[in-house]
Order: sequence, then structure tokens, then C-alpha cells
Amino acid sequence: MAKEHGIDLSSLTGTGAGGRISKQDIEAAIAVGGAPAAVPAYSAPAPRPAPPPPAAGASGGQAHAALETAVPREKIYFGNYEVQPMSMMRQRIAEHMVASKRVSAHVYSVDEIDMTKVAGLRAKAKDEFEKRYETKLTFMPFFVKAAVAGLRAFPTLNASLDGTNVVIHKEINIGIAVALDGGLIVPVVKNADERNLLGIQRTMNDLAERARSKKLKPEEVQEGTFSITNPGVFGGLFGLPVISQPNVGILGLGAIEKRPVVVEDAIAIRSMCYVTLSYDHRVVDGAIAHQFLHKVKETLEKWSEPLL
Repeated sequence: MAKEHGIDLSSLTGTGAGGRISKQDIEAAIAVGGAPAAVPAYSAPAPRPAPPPPAAGASGGQAHAALETAVPREKIYFGNYEVQPMSMMRQRIAEHMVASKRVSAHVYSVDEIDMTKVAGLRAKAKDEFEKRYETKLTFMPFFVKAAVAGLRAFPTLNASLDGTNVVIHKEINIGIAVALDGGLIVPVVKNADERNLLGIQRTMNDLAERARSKKLKPEEVQEGTFSITNPGVFGGLFGLPVISQPNVGILGLGAIEKRPVVVEDAIAIRSMCYVTLSYDHRVVDGAIAHQFLHKVKETLEKWSEPLL
């Protein structure tokens, strides 16, 4: 991969065992501008040769099996169509996602969070927050702080798997998925557990801006220990995200919307949000996953940290 994309290995810092350069290190370098200057031109698939006739004496079942193997099961090119070659970023994302599904035993848990208190506090403080600190206040830093609380309580989710060894990370580095034209990248908020709400917001805004302008440094997309993705920003009710290797968990955030809910035997209008946790069942069991989600939920519903 490094040779294909013209990446000098001596310029990379390996994050693998013993400082070895991993596939993820190469992908990170490609994502921040190490892709080749030109994408190879698309070549139409060569016509499939006609299936060979069944061998003399072959049974009807054997002949049918040979025919099934030789003939494509699904016709892809038909009618009017346009062929669009995948960008190098799209190809790397595809490889990374397929590898993650192949490696990790994905399981999903869902919970619902009453965001009314946080939404009210943010609505009151966001104008003064932006005026005082010159940065916008979004909902994401609240979720980062809640995820940190969950990871502190249940560090099994702040881990990686190295063969038969579970590596529990002492740092809490939260990767935040950022949508780009034609792809996405996951810059990392390092030591998120040591930052206050303002520090997280400023760091996220800076990383997202530089991600979209392709100015991230390779180390800024490395060493994540847990990830968060936000399909809700595009109106999604919730999603079931693929784990970003080598993490064992990723939190998916749904849209925050007002819905009628039952509160103390009465119908009330509340700002509600579905959250999902994708986790690697090789390391994390359902009991830990749901306790983690409950901690995230409790932190947000009982928010006590001042915003200004």
C-alpha cells in the first residue's frame, strides 16, 4: 500500500506492537493527502468465458453445479448506466469496513435518552458561549463527556484486542467521525477525560475544520481508543455503525427531536434521542454494554457541569 501511494515509510510513526507500522497507519497517511496524483482509469470487466461442457459421464447434478459456478449469479451491467470509479479514500474505507466486519463479532444495543435538560441549558447558554469563547456550542461535547464517564466506569470498552490479549488503555482518546465529500475520517480528541466542555468543543471544531481542508496530521487520526459517530446530524433516527478498528466499541447518536413520552404517569413533550452501541462480542458482553449505555444516559439526563 505504501509503495502504491508513494508514502515514505521512514516518515511514519508506527502504532502497532513494538512500534511496527500497521495498515491503519498507512490508511491514515493516505487520508491526509498521501493518495496518488491520479486514479487508475476504470477498465470494464472482461467478458466471462462460456462455461465448459460437462465432462463425459457427469451426472445432471454435477453439470448443474458446474454451470452455477461458471455463470454469474447477478447481472450488474444492464440498460443505461454510468460507471464511477471509487476514489482511493472510498476504496480504503471499503477495505477498512469489510475488514472490521470480518474481524469483530458485532453486536448492537440501543437506549433512549431524555435530552431535555441538556437542550434547555444549551439553548440558554449558546449565544453567550459563542460570544465569550468565539466557538459554537454543539451537542457533541456533551456526548463526549458522557462517553468518558461511561468508559471510566466500564474500561473494558476502552480497549483493543491483540491476539488473545485484551489491552485496556489508560488514556481515553475519542475518535469523532467527520463526513467529507465522498468519504469520512475519524480525527481523535486525545485525553478527552482531561478536558472540560469548552476544551472538547474547541478541539473538535479545530479537528473537523482541518479534516475538511485536508490539513490533519497523521498522528491526529491515530491512537483512538473509542469512537462516536452522529448520523442524527443528518436526521437519522439511529444507526448501527461499524466498529473502527482496533477499537471494541463505537457510539452512534440519533437525531434529538421532541416526542410525547410518559413522565410520572402523564404525557409530556420531551427532547429525546436514541443512542446505539456497536461492540465487539469477543471482548464485551451485553451486560457491560447496557451498563455503559445506562451510565451515558444517566450523565446526560442529570447533567450538572456548568456551561459558562
